[in-house]
Amino acid sequence: MRVLFASGGTGGHIYPGLTLAGELLARGGHEVLFVGTERGLEGELVPRAGYELEFIHSGPLAGNVVNKAKSLLSIGRGVAEAKRIIMKFGPQVVVGTGGYACGPVVLAARILGVPVLLQEQNAIPGKANRLLSRGAQIVALGYSQAAPFFPKSVQGKIRVTGNPIRSQLLSQGAEGSYGLAPGKTTVLLMGASQGARRLNQAAKSLYELAGQGQIQLLHQSGPKLFSEAQAQLEEVATEYGGKVEQEGEGLAWRGVHLYPYLYDMASAYRQADLVISRAGAISLAEIAALGLPAILVPYPHAAANHQFYNARALQEAGAAIMLEDRSLTGELLAGEVTGLLADPTGLQQMASSSGKLGKKEATAQIVDLILETRK
Repeated sequence: MRVLFASGGTGGHIYPGLTLAGELLARGGHEVLFVGTERGLEGELVPRAGYELEFIHSGPLAGNVVNKAKSLLSIGRGVAEAKRIIMKFGPQVVVGTGGYACGPVVLAARILGVPVLLQEQNAIPGKANRLLSRGAQIVALGYSQAAPFFPKSVQGKIRVTGNPIRSQLLSQGAEGSYGLAPGKTTVLLMGASQGARRLNQAAKSLYELAGQGQIQLLHQSGPKLFSEAQAQLEEVATEYGGKVEQEGEGLAWRGVHLYPYLYDMASAYRQADLVISRAGAISLAEIAALGLPAILVPYPHAAANHQFYNARALQEAGAAIMLEDRSLTGELLAGEVTGLLADPTGLQQMASSSGKLGKKEATAQIVDLILETRK
């Protein structure tokens, strides 16, 4: 069976596709192809995972009239390109996990009569998926809260599966990376695949906690923001003494381990006692599947404020604390961290609540649906 994945933009759209592709190949007898654009991380992440990737044109329908017109022309070009790719590859199913490429590929599949499965990660679905869902055979949801936002004609196609989790994250023994000291209280700070400047700025207070020996911190800054985080770390190191040293692809100072990007997330999660993160759907699915307590700072400019609703689902279950981006300071963040770590019983209760939300079987369930959807 041949399956074409339309996945692109951020890790939150790409990793679901990579995860589902991995499960398909593990079952044997299947071929996969990815389609994306040159705008996102797929150009790095998909080949790195060992999959073939084709590019098409597309873009966001945003901005002024001129920009929207240009985007429409680009999307139209992308549909034509996607049709050629589909006719050449001959997929039995097209799976859309989001990103700019998803729209043109799904539209092309509909024109050519190829069945479509959409995988919506967030509690508030994007406008594109709401529209594209009319032409899909199945819509797999990460959150049940997303269902009412789809048209009535789509309700019978909806399956609430949870979001796909990379199998390597669930494996045992994924420890030892990033120079972390075993047995020491570890905080993992990550601002999604692109990083988050607000979280990076607040991290200065956590650098100080690490410098004082209260925690060790593994910090993913985002590649484009790494130099800013490095300057901040060097400032703290100058104040507290010691020298920032190179550590693999990152930097280390006392208990701080700063990296532009964490490719070995299995190791990062496995060693974490507490996670501080934006509230992207895939990150939250991974956090819950691993039963980790979290401090969540939703990105306030996400479409339809969907990260707020993602985070609220965990907060209401007692699995996380949610902080507003606009009120985030280093002092506030450090206070929340020290307060949680000073209450081991409460932290364990959060971890237990997180684990109850985890859906480790989601990947297998979605792949079963893909196989059911085949042409």
